[in-house]
Amino acid sequence: MTLKVDPAALRTYAARLSEALAQAEAAGRYVKVHGGFTAHETGLIGYLVPYHHSYVEALGNMLAQIARIADASEQSMKGIAGSYEAVDNRSAEAVDASYPVTVRPSPV
Repeated sequence: MTLKVDPAALRTYAARLSEALAQAEAAGRYVKVHGGFTAHETGLIGYLVPYHHSYVEALGNMLAQIARIADASEQSMKGIAGSYEAVDNRSAEAVDASYPVTVRPSPV
């Protein structure tokens, strides 16, 4: 059984995680701008949904956590891709070094 890792695929996934980070941050900004009510806006809904502020705060915290996870995962994927490339290069060099030297005639 052989494990084959494609560093380019890891970098592609890291780019997707970067997109997830941007989306979570954009959603967090939207919630901050449009999620709350001023004292004037609450009116009847303030009585019907008294815990709205805590829900909006929890949503903001969850989006911030998603952003932190996406950012850390993106950085890790990029690092892992680099590690696999380094290991692959060292392995290839070791295999190449194990072959006997072939004397080749030089052109005159």
